[in-house]
Amino acid sequence: MPPTMPAAKTSQLALSARDQAWLVYQAMEQSDDIVLLLEESGADAVVTGCNAAFRRASGFTEDQIRGRPVAALFPGAGNAATLLNAIHSRLPLHTEMACARAGGGTCMLDLHLMAAQIQGSDRFAFVILGCDITASLGARQMQDSVQGLLATVFICIDEAVVIVDDSGRILMTNPQTDRLLGYRPNALVGRNTLDLVAPWSRAATAATRQHYIELGTQACYSVPLLKADGSELPARVTSVPVEREGRKRFRILTLRSARPEPPALRIESAGRIRLVGLEEVRTALGARWPAAAERAMATAEAVLKRRCGPRDSFSRVDETSFLICFGETAGVDASFRAAMIGREIRERLIGQGNAPETAFVRAIAAAVACPRGSGETAETMRASLLDGLDAQLQHIEQQARQTLRAAIAGATCDVEPLRGRNPEDRTGGLVCLPETLERQITCALASLP
Repeated sequence: MPPTMPAAKTSQLALSARDQAWLVYQAMEQSDDIVLLLEESGADAVVTGCNAAFRRASGFTEDQIRGRPVAALFPGAGNAATLLNAIHSRLPLHTEMACARAGGGTCMLDLHLMAAQIQGSDRFAFVILGCDITASLGARQMQDSVQGLLATVFICIDEAVVIVDDSGRILMTNPQTDRLLGYRPNALVGRNTLDLVAPWSRAATAATRQHYIELGTQACYSVPLLKADGSELPARVTSVPVEREGRKRFRILTLRSARPEPPALRIESAGRIRLVGLEEVRTALGARWPAAAERAMATAEAVLKRRCGPRDSFSRVDETSFLICFGETAGVDASFRAAMIGREIRERLIGQGNAPETAFVRAIAAAVACPRGSGETAETMRASLLDGLDAQLQHIEQQARQTLRAAIAGATCDVEPLRGRNPEDRTGGLVCLPETLERQITCALASLP
């Protein structure tokens, strides 16, 4: 049994309560943690002391802080009331709170309030231990803001994006992924990505995935995906590894359909002017036909040059017709312009001696969808416009006949009185169609054979 230490030497290691209090005070003064001492003062409480860490955080000197009320030190709605409730109730409190700075503004403290009864008295003192979290709170708020922004981008981005863990389990999908594959929102969460691969390709896809996981690099590969309805979607998958704290790994998958995209379309307002009457006299003119046709087309071309604006264009299609592209006119206005051009061409042909029955001009206009692509040429565009007009010809004729039937059945005219020298004498009346109806009838007559 080892010998016991002599009693005299044991007593030399004991510290008095005063010495212990001094050591604790020195430790608190030099600590990086904030220390505040408070005492009750009526309905309020005041600061009776603080350590260097608090003076550095707040900028107050010892003289400035001593005796300062809690309400002045902790501004803000409810801050002082929260502290005073804990003080008067002798209850501990752990919270985050804004503390005033000497030069204005505040710093954020993570504080812990504790009550301690003063020895030999019924009075209580209160100790606040805490730390300045202003910088870390700002960084946390910035991180939260960035995370919120990234979440918004994840939802709103046009690409289909999936977040998966190391095992390939789906953690999150964005709405574009759900739409691409035909699933309800969040229906894919928790499933393995291989479940979305066509069965005949799962083994190869699993091997490819594992290879890139081991390399820890970005990957891009083709894969046949299964849609919710069971159909297959050829796709290109871009996989990017992401490592978070604790070495937990994720992969961000971007899914893109590998099906060829249909060509982009643009809408053109196009019209066709055809000198219909010339075709009826081709046989009768015989050898004179080419010269007669050329004169008529030259007359029509002169009218088109004068009537077309800077954004319009036209070209000959064949011996008897022209194609027009209206750059700034569409709909009914384009049809009316085509009709008026056709009417002027007819009048010019009749004026040159052509019989009215051989000077008939047909004019139509419509909106035509044309493919937009890098391989487009003037010839392919003209062919697209002509095909589009031909496809709508039957519908244009049907609408024209309906317009004429409706006008015959129910149209009314406007009558404007004509007066002589004496304003009270009515000498006659000018009968005219309403402007809108007249334009519709003009378009209808010009478009029918």
